[in-house]
Amino acid sequence: TGIERIQCDKCGAGTYRSESDVSCVPCIGNTFSEVGAAACASCPAGSVTNTDKTQCDKCPEGQYRDSSVNKCAPCPENTISDQTGLILVHHVTRGLCLTLTRL
Repeated sequence: TGIERIQCDKCGAGTYRSESDVSCVPCIGNTFSEVGAAACASCPAGSVTNTDKTQCDKCPEGQYRDSSVNKCAPCPENTISDQTGLILVHHVTRGLCLTLTRL
């Protein structure tokens, strides 16, 4: 008798299947995956996962995300992000807030 081979379909983007999983498992929290992933990856600070859990999107201007929250939030009072202006000393990357400095 021969051994029957079973071909498994790859999991779609936004899901994963590890060696111990029987079926595809959705990514949770602020994680995402590509087609055929064995695990979901975390979005870096300054970005959040899209609704389909297929990629990370940078937070819009005036908002930020650090590792303690799963969504973009407005920058705290007296801070700003990704804008240059009269009271901003440096240009900062999107998704990170910088304390304002009065000139």
